[in-house]
Amino acid sequence: SHIKEEAACDLYIKKDAPQPPPPPPAFNWPPVWPLPAMVTNGTTTLTVDPALTFSIKSPSATLTAAFKRYSKLLFPHASAGQLGAGALSHLEVSVDSVDESHPTLETDESYTLDVPASAGGATLSAKTIYGALRGLETFSQLTRFDFASGTYQMDGAPWHGEDAPRFPWRGLMMDTSRHFQ
Repeated sequence: SHIKEEAACDLYIKKDAPQPPPPPPAFNWPPVWPLPAMVTNGTTTLTVDPALTFSIKSPSATLTAAFKRYSKLLFPHASAGQLGAGALSHLEVSVDSVDESHPTLETDESYTLDVPASAGGATLSAKTIYGALRGLETFSQLTRFDFASGTYQMDGAPWHGEDAPRFPWRGLMMDTSRHFQ
């Protein structure tokens, strides 16, 4: 018998700049997961300063570490675009309790996030540091890099969101071929 060999071919394209992701589907709005319990937004595209500062009135080691972590996550690309005077420049976080102990079933993880439609700062209010962490994640998902202009932007400003977990526990069950883990 005659065996035919197929030639394998790998194609690599070298790019000198990050490529934009494909456009999101129309049903993916707002681009946040999990979807907050209550969200309102406008139609303005707001520029976000990559030198965005985070501030909190009461010191918290957990939130200070989160601010450093989210600065790197939010702004991975060098921003070459012009910011102008209308850029979002800071996020003010207010927390009622800066208790650093591990969360329990009674821990309140609710938060309220407000982002204006113009320059200035956004506000994040939470009862605990764990609510503030959830709000930081929502804020990070609203911020995107615009490859055409080289700037960070937030579509649909002004934003107002309120959220809290639907259940007092967080869990995940995986079914790997009827082998529950």
